[in-house]
Amino acid sequence: MRGIMRHGPRFSDTVMLLAQIMLHLSWNSTGHHNDANCKNRPEADTGMTQAVDVLIFAMEAGRYGPARLPQTLESAGLRVAALCPLDNVLSHTDHVSATYRLPSTRSGARLVRRLAAVVGECRPALVIPGDEQAVALLHHAIWENGDNGIDQTLRSLLLDSLGPADRLGAMLFKHETLALARRIGLAVPDGVLVGNAEDAVRAAERLTYPVFVKESFGWAGQGVYPCADSAAVVRAFVALEPSKSAVKAALRHAMGRDWYPAAQGITVQAGVAGRPAFYCALAWEGRMVGGFAGQPLRTAGPTGPSCEVRIGAHAAMANASERLIEALGCTGFIGFDFILPEGDLTATGVPVLIECNPRPIQTCHLGYRVGVDLVQALADLLRGGAVPDVPLEARSSLDVLLFPHACDAADLREGVVADVPMTDAGLMAYAARLALPPCDADCDLGLGADRKGGLRAA
Repeated sequence: MRGIMRHGPRFSDTVMLLAQIMLHLSWNSTGHHNDANCKNRPEADTGMTQAVDVLIFAMEAGRYGPARLPQTLESAGLRVAALCPLDNVLSHTDHVSATYRLPSTRSGARLVRRLAAVVGECRPALVIPGDEQAVALLHHAIWENGDNGIDQTLRSLLLDSLGPADRLGAMLFKHETLALARRIGLAVPDGVLVGNAEDAVRAAERLTYPVFVKESFGWAGQGVYPCADSAAVVRAFVALEPSKSAVKAALRHAMGRDWYPAAQGITVQAGVAGRPAFYCALAWEGRMVGGFAGQPLRTAGPTGPSCEVRIGAHAAMANASERLIEALGCTGFIGFDFILPEGDLTATGVPVLIECNPRPIQTCHLGYRVGVDLVQALADLLRGGAVPDVPLEARSSLDVLLFPHACDAADLREGVVADVPMTDAGLMAYAARLALPPCDADCDLGLGADRKGGLRAA
């Protein structure tokens, strides 16, 4: 069952006990931690003898999805390594062959050199970015390869892992994603890229309030301001406007920090009536291998991330995602955020694309639970298998309480499956130490008291 189980009302009382027992068993009789579970796994200068299949590269704290991938990748027979800061949740999983430390620096040159050294040692067939900053740094490495000591072999690996260089921007930056979607005929919100506060106010008045002022590079709701009037638009623009100081720009360049895309544009976007939803997919050289849809059922606070979701099939989101993947030419795990029309319980309404997430989203490891095992499909492709003629689709639906909220019995509702990493002592211990906000904000899906409807089985 890959670590997902239902738990009873006293489960949270057992999380710490189980974690302690599992950690105790990972110590050998001499009192030293077994190498297989040690958090100080081999570094790049120790001469790793066996290549890995996948290197997961993560930079941001608080991203839990990438840490749940190694267990399923390992279950599919793949060898996995991780490159991340020591305080990243990914560094706590036991299901990797090696964990490499990412230095605590913002220097793009130093980070890329570290990436090159790790790739040279563990020799992965695929690099999976765990978050948007990791994606941005990989893009920087591809475009600035000459200045950062990255050779053509590494550049080719990164392009094979992500997609064509000329379409990388459309994967990462919201305004480029929506422009591409508009060109291929998908529904997107009306919006305008603006250069100053006055233009932002004029655009908002044309679109009519309320509107959203958005930074083109952002994640998890960062850089997004809902605005009900012109004063709010001006405040939002001023908060997002990048510095125009030539001195600061020169300083960022001198410090090697200009890899971070701080000035990619600000958009004023019309609001879209409906419910948030997402599509989780695996792409391979511009073809969609398979995917499944999801809708948030509860979030950690009114504007927080999803902590309980319903996953299943949604034909219209699948079709839109397949067209986007083809246009992007991308490879790897990828997610798309949509707004579904109110009352769309039959998967026939037209989804409105909001943004692209060019990395594993928090549900990627769960596909096998609804009949579309994206991780196994990736393993098959890395072993030389072919992309299926028809993309894999979900055959059932399921409500899931996501890790790490799944480790708190107070957050579990009847009929919901808990994503608990029971075979991962490191993640269990990590979850036991977290102080999480309660998963208490219900998303209005119009489901009624019986909580039926929403995504359906294929």
